[in-house]
Amino acid sequence: MEKRYPAVMMATALLPWDEQFNFMPRVFDKEVHNLINHGIKHIYLFGTAGEGYAVSNKQFEIIVKHFSELMIGDGLHPMVGLVDMSVPRMREKLEIAYKYGIREFQFSLPCWGVLNSDEVFGFFNALLPDYPDCKFLNYNLKRTKRFLEPEELFELAELHPNFAAVKYTRGDESDLTAIASSASPLQFFLVERNFINLSKLTECGLLMSISNMDLEKASILFNKCISGDFKAAEAIMDVFWEIRGTMIDSITFPAIDGVYDKLYAKYNIRDFPLRLLSPYQCASEETFDKFADCADTLLNP
Repeated sequence: MEKRYPAVMMATALLPWDEQFNFMPRVFDKEVHNLINHGIKHIYLFGTAGEGYAVSNKQFEIIVKHFSELMIGDGLHPMVGLVDMSVPRMREKLEIAYKYGIREFQFSLPCWGVLNSDEVFGFFNALLPDYPDCKFLNYNLKRTKRFLEPEELFELAELHPNFAAVKYTRGDESDLTAIASSASPLQFFLVERNFINLSKLTECGLLMSISNMDLEKASILFNKCISGDFKAAEAIMDVFWEIRGTMIDSITFPAIDGVYDKLYAKYNIRDFPLRLLSPYQCASEETFDKFADCADTLLNP
């Protein structure tokens, strides 16, 4: 069955904040242009690493408007995240982004309480059907307290033709087998190691995480998997993984996603600040220096 979304590289655009926690559009522009110039055309705002959980609706609108203007061009696919605690709040954000031409959306389950099965199906019914001209991607992660199993996702896709893709954050062998053996039209996006493993079984998309630090090597890894040269892809992944281990060891507090992802952004755009919106702690400049030294050594031997 034809997939509803292409198997591509998908990257996030993180948010740079100045010392007063104002959005920094010029630094943001550098980040987005860097992704586009490296051939990455599917870029999203406001995931978890992109602080979609933290911004006000005023900030949301300012940034979405700016992003939509940057992403005008052939082959560019802007996507906006709807991370929030209820359907009404998600719909408010969706309407704002829709006004600026966005037609691709990423959403997670509300996480104030664990959704039962009836609530999961009710949630999809409340959010998706009113926007048949849009494509929706579910960000399926344990942080929402309710991880959707492959069979549930397949069933939801049968009910909702605009449910197009899933960011799948678990890499169990049984999950990959279920995805590969399904005739579902959903496209699955996985982070690097899981992407390599699922690519051995079926078509899938790359959800860029640690590979954001080196966009050229990320593209090589992606293309090697497409061509079936998994040995070469694994060799690149081993380098990324060694850098990741050094980075994790240098962070001395329980860190959320954005802490790591902003290190990757700063490695590419050196004036990109590491700040996260309150109350979350960010990495220090000393941590970045250790990370960058390690990355320089291993990426450019």
